[in-house]
Amino acid sequence: MNSCHQILFLYALALFSLKTVSAAPIQVTILADDSYYPYSFVDKESGFLTGAYTKIVMRVIKDMSRYQVNLLPVPWKRGLKLLKEGKAFALYPPYLKRDVRPYIWPVSKPMLDEVTSVFCRKEILIEPRPKWPDDYIGLTIGNNHGFQIGGLRFWKLVKNGDIVVREYKNNHINLTKMLIAQEIDCYMNDRQAVLLSWHNLINQSKWKTAVTAMVEGTVISKEQGHLGFTNQDNGIYYYKQDFLKSFNTILEKIKRSGELSKLVNQYWNSLKEVSSRNLN
Repeated sequence: MNSCHQILFLYALALFSLKTVSAAPIQVTILADDSYYPYSFVDKESGFLTGAYTKIVMRVIKDMSRYQVNLLPVPWKRGLKLLKEGKAFALYPPYLKRDVRPYIWPVSKPMLDEVTSVFCRKEILIEPRPKWPDDYIGLTIGNNHGFQIGGLRFWKLVKNGDIVVREYKNNHINLTKMLIAQEIDCYMNDRQAVLLSWHNLINQSKWKTAVTAMVEGTVISKEQGHLGFTNQDNGIYYYKQDFLKSFNTILEKIKRSGELSKLVNQYWNSLKEVSSRNLN
């Protein structure tokens, strides 16, 4: 091989190497709430991250060939802290609350609709309490750590001492504090999450005789969960906008086709089957 051919060969090899490197998928880590049952949580039996949002994210990233995505479960407050410090790329599923968490922006298109309600022990609701939050003045309300739900009026009443808030890690602990220990009067969270957690709680033999009756008080709000990105990274995540655009495109595609609804309904049905087996 003469020198000219050698140069051409080396040039071609260099181009091939560059193409190979550029084609390698970008490594991305997305944080997920580890205790937001049934939307994003670590299953105690299997030890794996699951939930309705997890199912959706996994389906979307399946078609994002440019990225190799790892889903990492973390406590919600830690996830928020990492985004605020620019030490994490993205987290799901924050609500669209840019005024409360300005460091989480941009966010994806909404993945799911959630109905947030307040549930109380039966004796607390002997008289109906339809007006939120004023009908709940004087009560102690349970909340998950770091959850900014309830509305501005609610938190103003809390700040003034008219309502007391106690925060615990997850649904299960809040429900046991309300229905067994009776340390809180009511608990506010996503309706689907509360009902499934309550059903699982009453099916546990050690709690059956201790669990008091629970009643839904009123609907607080309707929320939507997103995939939220840090804006505190100083350009480290240079691929953020491309990732978001691709994520949204695929998310909208499976929404329009009906695949997303089918995926979520199958997941809800699977949880109901597990609960039924536990009941029997």
